[in-house]
Amino acid sequence: MKVVFLYDGPHPMHLAWAKSVGAVPVANKFNTRTDAAALKAKPDEGSRKKAGGLDLVKSISLRSLGLPASTYFQGMLQGAAGIKDLEADVLICEGRMGVIPGHMFKKLKRKKTVLITADPLIWEIKDFAPRWRKRYEKILAGFDCIISVSKMMYDLLPPKAQKNAHVVHPSFESDYFGIEPDLGSKAVAYIGALDERKGVDLSIDAFKKARKAVPDAKFRLIGKGPMREKYEGEKGVEFLGYVKDPAEHLAKSALFLHMSRFDPYPVSVLEGMAAGLVPVVSEMTGTKELLEGIEPSLVAKDTSAAGKILAELMQDPGRLKELSLKCRAAVRGWDKARSIRDFKAAFKESIGGAGDEEE
Repeated sequence: MKVVFLYDGPHPMHLAWAKSVGAVPVANKFNTRTDAAALKAKPDEGSRKKAGGLDLVKSISLRSLGLPASTYFQGMLQGAAGIKDLEADVLICEGRMGVIPGHMFKKLKRKKTVLITADPLIWEIKDFAPRWRKRYEKILAGFDCIISVSKMMYDLLPPKAQKNAHVVHPSFESDYFGIEPDLGSKAVAYIGALDERKGVDLSIDAFKKARKAVPDAKFRLIGKGPMREKYEGEKGVEFLGYVKDPAEHLAKSALFLHMSRFDPYPVSVLEGMAAGLVPVVSEMTGTKELLEGIEPSLVAKDTSAAGKILAELMQDPGRLKELSLKCRAAVRGWDKARSIRDFKAAFKESIGGAGDEEE
């Protein structure tokens, strides 16, 4: 059985999963990724020019066609560029730019397909016009296997697509387990992009509500983004910018705040938990599934609920310590070997074989 991984980056964990079932990695003809992982890849001059031109095409198509049609059009271009000549018994795709090529492969080759979902497309579909929503729902239901990186991502899938879907968490390994957090500090930490999708404005609003009850509370944000300029000077809020090793700042904190509008499975929350910090997250944060079993109130339905639980924990050291120990214990053992094991089990259940394994 020949397995091919048609990638658009790739995400390192997705590549490890694919290789574990013997997949041959094949790059999409067009490099369309513009996320943080792609930017860190430091492409050569030719790749930068190529990506720049594609970004222009993407921008024009998005403005003229709208999000659903633009995504479909770009996916068709990806598929037309390489699917016809692609020989495989099973095709693994990743992300929004893998959906349409995977669909085309299924139609043209009548072979099996696997989709790894870890980006906003699954969340965006609910807001598509009815005809586009039905089209994408039908396409997703056609995949033989869908890998969702969190239960939240699984729950966002259309019901028919859920029948072939599995939850497989990415691996998590951290040096932060040795940190002793300052649980009496009344300090809250955040790590990540300072933007709207990450809900930094919502996090600051929640913190401000908590600070009314605990005036000496502090909120330390590590990262860069447009929200810094908007909230610079806010009382109790400290913007630390890019920090090479956040360990020092995590050790000075007691809580972690992540009120994202949508985040499939943010590792930063897991890092906070490994350091012994107690997170408060939104209902649209994929790592909420770990917290729901520890203390449901740590998953806040809005900024008022988040501010309330933050203030309560700041004023209850005993409860905070108990939750700190539980949070740290919850993220132990989620290593790469475990993640790959779970992926291979899901692949075998859906596809029926495991290819030539490569660890």
